Formats: sequence, structure tokens, C-alpha cells
Amino acid sequence: AELEKELAEIKKELAEIMAGYCTHFNLLYININKKDKKMVYAYLIEGPRKDISHLIKEIYNKKWCTSVFFE
Repeated sequence: AELEKELAEIKKELAEIMAGYCTHFNLLYININKKDKKMVYAYLIEGPRKDISHLIKEIYNKKWCTSVFFE
């Protein structure tokens, strides 16, 4: 129950951040590793390259973020 609450809070925070930088974004999947207490969020995002760069920096500066990867 605690993990689900944390998951919902992070998902909401990510959506709020991305709404400020992206023209469109869709959550593709969430991978939860309970053993290591890590979650991976995969999003398909659209927006200007400079805004995406700022998005990366803002997400990476969150206490719950350990890495950011974009393709």
C-alpha cells in the first residue's frame, strides 16, 4: 500500500513537470522492482529540444530520481 501511494505521487509529480515542458506525453509503462525498491517510468514525449533539456535537468534534480535516460 505504501509503495502504491509513492508510485501515484511520483507519477503525478512527473506529469506536472512534463506538462510544463512537453507538447505531448504518454506513459508507456512502469516497471517496479520491489526487491531493490526501484521504479522505472517510460514515457513517449514530444516537445522542443531545448525544453526537453530543461525537463531532463528538473527531473534529475528530484530526490527520488537516480537516473534519466532519453532515446
